[in-house]
Amino acid sequence: MVSTRSQKGQSTSNAANGKVSAPTKLATKSSKSNRHTPRKRVRVASSDAEAVEQPVDGDSPTEPGLRELLLSLPVELFGEICSFLDATELRCLSLADKTFWSVLVSDKSDPIWRQAFKRVVPPMPDCPEAMSSSDYAQLMLVKACTSGLKMKDWELTAAEWNTTEVKRVVKERKAFILSKLLDLGFGEADFPRYCYEVNLAKALDDEGWERIQPTVVSAAESSKISRLSTERWRRRNDRSRSLQVLWHEVVAIASGTRAVYAAEKSACSDFREFIRFAPVEALLEADTEDIPAQAIDSIRPDSLQFVIQGRRRYVVRLRNILDGLPPDHTNEEEWASLSHEETIAKLDVIAARLAKAVNGFWNPKQKRVDWYPSSHLSTPYVDLAVLSPVEELVPGLIIKMLESIDKDPDTESGAVAGSWWDRKMVGYRCARCDESVAPYLTFKEMISHFLEKKVWFDKASDAREKALAESPGSKDSHFHSILFNDHDWHSEGDIMVSDDSHEKARVRKLQNQLEAAYGNDPEDYNGEDFTTRSRRSAKQAPQRRTRRICRLCPEGFSPKPMYFATLKIHIEHTHCKAVNVEEDTAAFDPGWDVAPANPCIFEAPFARLYY
Repeated sequence: MVSTRSQKGQSTSNAANGKVSAPTKLATKSSKSNRHTPRKRVRVASSDAEAVEQPVDGDSPTEPGLRELLLSLPVELFGEICSFLDATELRCLSLADKTFWSVLVSDKSDPIWRQAFKRVVPPMPDCPEAMSSSDYAQLMLVKACTSGLKMKDWELTAAEWNTTEVKRVVKERKAFILSKLLDLGFGEADFPRYCYEVNLAKALDDEGWERIQPTVVSAAESSKISRLSTERWRRRNDRSRSLQVLWHEVVAIASGTRAVYAAEKSACSDFREFIRFAPVEALLEADTEDIPAQAIDSIRPDSLQFVIQGRRRYVVRLRNILDGLPPDHTNEEEWASLSHEETIAKLDVIAARLAKAVNGFWNPKQKRVDWYPSSHLSTPYVDLAVLSPVEELVPGLIIKMLESIDKDPDTESGAVAGSWWDRKMVGYRCARCDESVAPYLTFKEMISHFLEKKVWFDKASDAREKALAESPGSKDSHFHSILFNDHDWHSEGDIMVSDDSHEKARVRKLQNQLEAAYGNDPEDYNGEDFTTRSRRSAKQAPQRRTRRICRLCPEGFSPKPMYFATLKIHIEHTHCKAVNVEEDTAAFDPGWDVAPANPCIFEAPFARLYY
């Protein structure tokens, strides 16, 4: 090793060449190197003051580390190493050791600092003449310092450069990966743009490609599978739209004169059924970009025949139900000799008969009335075998209803019942109910209303006859009271009315008055009148929960528990007498089961009848 004294004369020439003039040997090995002391970690100082105060270990381990090697380097070599560092790295080195700090903060280290400033990307502004290089590095590189306009501008420029540099590196990486994937047989559309390895901001070479190739190729294969599946779905969708146009054309022809009704078109055939037709399905499943016009024209006659047969099958089954025949009954001789035009014309005649309001169908599963061509009947998944004519269930009811609103018996259902999508059809009021409780219902709901009353009256009459047979000498009032069917549509008078706006307002006023009197029970509060004038003030009235049942009805057939004001109307209309509270009614106890066999046609749970 060359001593420090022998190198002192060369410091002036080295400073002129941009090298630090410092002792040749920055540190010497300890004389106690034969000790096997544990190796200590060198902690980098966090501030300039701490770096100055940081002690230097006097003991060295048996094997010299990086720090010891750097401290033992000659001046020329140490200065050459520092010339390759940028300003940030040089500052970190100066904070690592007291000896480094003393060398790098000296005035003679300015050439190294100025060269390091230029290595920063983007280059830092020039160091002011009145400031040392180490102080300038402190000003520009310490994040806590925010003074100086040049420093702020440089930070913005540096951030912008970093963003641009990252984008450039990622772009070059993606281009490199894409070229490799193209060589492997993938397309540009299969590029795995969302793969993690693809979007790293790190330059890539052939060695790095070998490392990430399995991951990227797997992602590209998944992207290719997804792309091919999407393209197949798109092509099938295009073919389906072409076949749907054909389906609309043949349905319009098969519907004949009834084609003006949108619901009747859906009654001819369902598109899901149409695409299962063999010639149509073959074109749909063929993996082609589109269906040629010649192929569409070639299956048009067969498609028309298929739709006509579907309409005939559906219409004839409904006709058989009206005529009392088995739904699947058919006479092929009736249709064999007919052309397409003649078949369509005959189906139009049958459809016009089915669409009349008097020819409704009762569905016992859904507890509803429907007419042809309602969507509830036209869907191919409806079990037509359970349908029955409404006329058999309530003979003469629909004709009586049409007469009450001045409609002809041949009126089609759409004129009174509304379309299947029109759920807000104008309501009719039941003329047999008291105006205070009369509901406003649609045409089909009115049929269900009268049907419910009929079922209740028939079952209640049978229950009374059975009770009389079992106890002929009983003197209970419900054995001898009158049981009158006030909803018998065979009696004289209208059974429903169509009110105008003024009449509706009058009826609503009566119903609001009845609702306001719900709290007036004879036994509550000594019969004091708590009739409220509005629904808002009803919330401030005493809370009355007393509901009553009718004792004049057969056991188990009393109407649902109700307030006395409403029960009074029931007794006057059904039992034709003035109300005696003690003899004719009883306060309802929720623990009772007053309707063990609920006769309601809609089979609503009894627990819901309170609300």
